[in-house]
Amino acid sequence: MISKLHALKQNDLFKNVLILASGAAFANAITMLFSMVITRIYGPDEYGYLGIFTSMVYLVAPPIALTLPMAIVIAKEHSEAFAVAKLSLVAVTLLSVLLGVIFTLFGGPIFATLNAEPLLPFAWIIPIAVFIAGLFQIAEQWIIRFKKFSVLAKSLTIRSTLVGITQSLLGLLQPKGVVLVMVYTAGMAIQILFILKSAPKLAFAGSRVRLLPLLKQHSDFPIFRAPQVMLNALSLSAPTLMFATFFGPAVAGLYAIGYNVLTVPVTLLGKSVGDVFYPEIVERFHKGEEVTAVLWRATKTLLLVGLVPFGSIILLGPWVFELLFGAGWSVSGDYAQWISVWLFASLAARPAISAIAIFELQKQFLIYEIFSIVIRISAIYMGVLYSEPLIAVAALSVVNAALYFILIGYIIYRSKQIVGSSEAVSSLCES
Repeated sequence: MISKLHALKQNDLFKNVLILASGAAFANAITMLFSMVITRIYGPDEYGYLGIFTSMVYLVAPPIALTLPMAIVIAKEHSEAFAVAKLSLVAVTLLSVLLGVIFTLFGGPIFATLNAEPLLPFAWIIPIAVFIAGLFQIAEQWIIRFKKFSVLAKSLTIRSTLVGITQSLLGLLQPKGVVLVMVYTAGMAIQILFILKSAPKLAFAGSRVRLLPLLKQHSDFPIFRAPQVMLNALSLSAPTLMFATFFGPAVAGLYAIGYNVLTVPVTLLGKSVGDVFYPEIVERFHKGEEVTAVLWRATKTLLLVGLVPFGSIILLGPWVFELLFGAGWSVSGDYAQWISVWLFASLAARPAISAIAIFELQKQFLIYEIFSIVIRISAIYMGVLYSEPLIAVAALSVVNAALYFILIGYIIYRSKQIVGSSEAVSSLCES
């Protein structure tokens, strides 16, 4: 047993998982501690404005680079990866400017529909936040390519600490949602500056990769993956935005705190494991090695580990939330009981989702996401028809859990077929 533990400690994959997991754990612990202060200072209405803002940002931020940064890790040569990064930056810049024009022309009706008029004078922050989020995608994938996972871990801690302290102190003077929004955006900027400063810098003398042919080479990302990512972002942002529209910012805030708290174990375990296993799966795939066992082992591990945090909230949600966040937040615990079912399945699906780009299943995933978004929006609207947010949360959570487990089964099934085909081609070539 001791020898196995020693061997595990020497394993680079284990070390990388541990670095990211510990960094994410510390950062999320800091965020949780400050959340207990922030919810007592600002209240559901003001926290709801932050939920509306972040939902609007992350509605458009995931596809803002056309998902091209994902090709940075896949690229075989560093020069090609660097060219993909430049191409991604061009996409982020152009689309962020377009977003700024849209909010300049239509910001009034958008914020009025969401019952978030106090944020209208600060609509200009959204394109900036989206641009920063796009830069983060590029820098993050560059860091992952070179396996500098400690940089990501440190950046999370720095951002969580600075944002928590500033939001708490400024809230004592001006407990408004706008303060939460501006500090949140500043935290994003500080994190990306730290990552860019620490990112590996390479010189590619005499190596020129033309951007348009490169875009054509990786066209499956903007054509298939970007629409899928946008649809997924819509499905995740829709609850908060629909709650704000039909029930007001307070309900949006109650939902947002429940969702944000429960994404902590998903971020801690799922993203850490996913970011480390992603280059590992890429490497095995390029070598023609079997990857199904890696996917299945990671999925089972996340299922087992997720039972503890999510099972606890399912049993004790309302009591836990009122204890942690103060009187008036027990309703968030009611929402969290159902959200736990959804995010438990989401956690288990992280390894499968990370393999989609590697197996070139973007087209199939886009079809899956189109089908899924219709079901998810319908589930939310059910609660609107009954004028009961809890019904919407429950229906959405059950539907999402089912969809994620279906996705896991499909990706694992396809991984067997794809690897089998690669091996067959290899054997034919050798003969």
